[in-house]
Amino acid sequence: MHNRHANTRTLRAVMAWMLGSLSMMGHAELCEVQNEQKYTVTANQLTYVLEDLPLGVNEFSVAVRDTFGLLSAPSNIGTKTITPDVTTATLRWTAPTTRVDNTPLLPEEIVGYEIYHKLPQMAQVECGTTPEPATETDFNTGLYANDGAVSAEGVCLAQEFIFAGRPMRCDLAGQSTGYQNCCKDRGVVYTDTSGSLVATVAGAEVLSQTASAAAIAYESYAVSMASAVPASEAASMAAADFAAALSPATLGIGIAVAALVQYFTQSCDQTSMETAMLNGSGYCYELGEFCRKDNAFGCVQRSKSYCCFNSKMARLIHQQGRAQLKDIAWGTTDAPNCRGFTPAEFQAIDFSQIDFSTYYADLVPDTTLMEQRVNDTVSDFIDATQ
Repeated sequence: MHNRHANTRTLRAVMAWMLGSLSMMGHAELCEVQNEQKYTVTANQLTYVLEDLPLGVNEFSVAVRDTFGLLSAPSNIGTKTITPDVTTATLRWTAPTTRVDNTPLLPEEIVGYEIYHKLPQMAQVECGTTPEPATETDFNTGLYANDGAVSAEGVCLAQEFIFAGRPMRCDLAGQSTGYQNCCKDRGVVYTDTSGSLVATVAGAEVLSQTASAAAIAYESYAVSMASAVPASEAASMAAADFAAALSPATLGIGIAVAALVQYFTQSCDQTSMETAMLNGSGYCYELGEFCRKDNAFGCVQRSKSYCCFNSKMARLIHQQGRAQLKDIAWGTTDAPNCRGFTPAEFQAIDFSQIDFSTYYADLVPDTTLMEQRVNDTVSDFIDATQ
């Protein structure tokens, strides 16, 4: 996102100029600053696309900056009503030919434009009041712990669960994300190159390694940004650190580093990044939306909740296997139930009724061999639990 302090100084100057005197700045103008976003574009750019805007009526205006460093008074370039189905706005304007005082403004004297975006009423800070602290509702996104009792031979003496998942969530466009959609699908990051369940059953944990690798990558990104490294370079370094920490060769998956770079340039927390990445790779089952943060003015941050698993195959088995068993609920949007199957539940699943076609489509080149591997691995695992 843009530097808020720099934007505030610019916007204050613009509004003071409109009012005729810097001495007229007051509380109303400070509220106006909080309720606006600013974007800078070049002189030859007369269109601008904004994505993942907050719901409601968004208002836009544009000011021109000339070679003397002066800004014109902002002129209205329209409004856009954002709905769940329409989340983008394409702004267009024409280059002015005169200044505010009607003196000529030549094309070569225009160095750029400032776009001002007034947020919808529901996303604004109400002037003259101090907003009450937001009430946050979040669930534990930690991994299920392998903490059951075991015998001297290493046999589990407690309840055993197969293909356990992880409750996860990502934040939609809202107050906490700078009105960016942190759930947006940025493309597939993980691809299963092994073609079988062996790695997952043997204990190779994509979920736990993703969490560890993401923590390392986020720290790397923060250190780079604090050292004034350009954002694009910092994102590339963080993505490389993530891939290196994940050990994709051990897990039998491929990593799309280019897709990772996009996640580190958003105002999204680590949990949102992990969830969006796993979901974009087909590893998650969506439960729905819930309000994660609200205040006296209503919900200011909505999120999507998921159950994410160690592989796309595990997700397919859960999604279709639970439907067969009918007695394993997914929980609620603000309290997902992502536990694994008990051995008895796993044996009760009719795998001939599970459609693995979307998983086979990801595997190349011999899908017949891959299907045989899946069937053999499932059969072997069922036999081992009897």
